[in-house]
Amino acid sequence: MIKKRFLLLFCVLILSLVGCSNDSNKENINRQSDSNQVVVPDGGRETETDSEEDFEDEEDFSIEEVIFDKELQPFFMNYKEGCIVIRYDNTKQGISYHEELSEVQRSPLSTFKILSTIILLEEKIVTDVDQVIPWDGTIYQNESWNANQTLRSAFENSVVWVYKKLLSNVDDDTIANYLDRTNYGNKDISGGEGFWLDSSLKISLKEQIIFLEGLYYNKFNFNQNVIEKVKELMLINQTENYKIYGKTGSSNEGTNLFVGFIESQEDVFFFATYVNEENAGYNVAKEISCNIAESLFLE
Repeated sequence: MIKKRFLLLFCVLILSLVGCSNDSNKENINRQSDSNQVVVPDGGRETETDSEEDFEDEEDFSIEEVIFDKELQPFFMNYKEGCIVIRYDNTKQGISYHEELSEVQRSPLSTFKILSTIILLEEKIVTDVDQVIPWDGTIYQNESWNANQTLRSAFENSVVWVYKKLLSNVDDDTIANYLDRTNYGNKDISGGEGFWLDSSLKISLKEQIIFLEGLYYNKFNFNQNVIEKVKELMLINQTENYKIYGKTGSSNEGTNLFVGFIESQEDVFFFATYVNEENAGYNVAKEISCNIAESLFLE
């Protein structure tokens, strides 16, 4: 009964997403390098002085066996691979489809913007999510990229050049420290610029959920104001009864991700969805999540 009750709640929340199937958050990954540097605000950035223990909580991740395989198969049958994992916080349990895929580490793509935004704010590379970041005039395929940006607009529209440029002001050792601190996937930044884009850094869906839980409860001991700003950027929709937070990620090679959490009056639910199919669209993982929710709700 608790599983059914959770699923119905999850369905109601996801169905409330505005523009679920026509999200403007397109992520055509552009590999052009940016030579211009963003000026660091007066006072420079503060380097991390206190050593933090890595957050390791995988032993607490209890995920039940696949129990809705037959019901969910139609939503994924037209794609090479697909998986969804949902974890509710009160019991640390959840449900999954194709659980074996949830343990495979893969590129985080633009979902890494959650952690990279924390890094940029913690290190004071930018001091506010609405600070203007000048566009250098380079023409990109995504029209929304061809303008001055802020962290708010760059997060919403997955503007890759902004994050590449800003993160170039953070040395590798500092970035590695944040990956260690959050126990983020394989912690590998050897791919250089854009290491989170189909490169060296990889993380599984289960690890994504563990990271999101650590972020939500600030188990990493970041500045709480920074956490609140990042949550603000992740906020997709809200009512009096719930708030939905999330970030998509996709690549031209067919990987599509949707990760986040839902706050309700009863619980917090962490979720991660993965689909692999070329030419499937930039938001297919999000669309499948919505379709699953609608089907279960209408039953």
